[in-house]
Amino acid sequence: MCDLIEDDAKAKCKLKEAGFDPDDCIEAIDPSRSMRPPEVELWHSIAPMTHFCFYGDLPMCQYIHNKGGATTGAGGKFWFPMYAAIFKGNLAVVRWLYENGANEDVLAENSHGISPWSLCWNNSERKVKRLTIGRWLLANGAIQFDTSTLANQLQNVCDRTDHRHEILSWSQEVVKAHDSFQAFLMGTSNRAANLNERWLASFHAHACNQWILLGSAPSSVSAALLGC
Repeated sequence: MCDLIEDDAKAKCKLKEAGFDPDDCIEAIDPSRSMRPPEVELWHSIAPMTHFCFYGDLPMCQYIHNKGGATTGAGGKFWFPMYAAIFKGNLAVVRWLYENGANEDVLAENSHGISPWSLCWNNSERKVKRLTIGRWLLANGAIQFDTSTLANQLQNVCDRTDHRHEILSWSQEVVKAHDSFQAFLMGTSNRAANLNERWLASFHAHACNQWILLGSAPSSVSAALLGC
């Protein structure tokens, strides 16, 4: 959850300056050419949420969300919130979207068949920021663990600069970190045998902790990568 939210008067001013109806936080528009960001060629069917995700304005994103603006919505469009946030390398916005219903949009393809996930591995002037986002998404359960699904999800990675070693290394780091954390939890209680089973079940069920249950996760990643 974002702790900051834009105040109403300032938010309406920002919406108007961006070409939107200040009283409508939902409807997408086709901005004028002068409103198009200089680093993009296609800039159409832009919803307010997508616009402010692109520019990393998290208080405005929260404001729009509170007014009914959706965090999701690939829906055949070229631009949607998660795609816009990763395109610009806005990790804080990506995390906020991921935690507010847009987690499945990480792998959703836009109208040109490009997913936000594959953007993370695209070489550009924002390469370092995007790789940081890719690492965060990998560590937080953005991709599935079975080999066939991994191969499909990682295919775009292999089509570009070879990041296979990085991804495998990151997956191994995640496993090590979670193993260490579980060992810490068990070692800090003299009543380890009586730890709340419901709490442990909840811990294991969380997407980013599935690596613990799947000790072969790195080998699964490796198999998928080698098959690219």
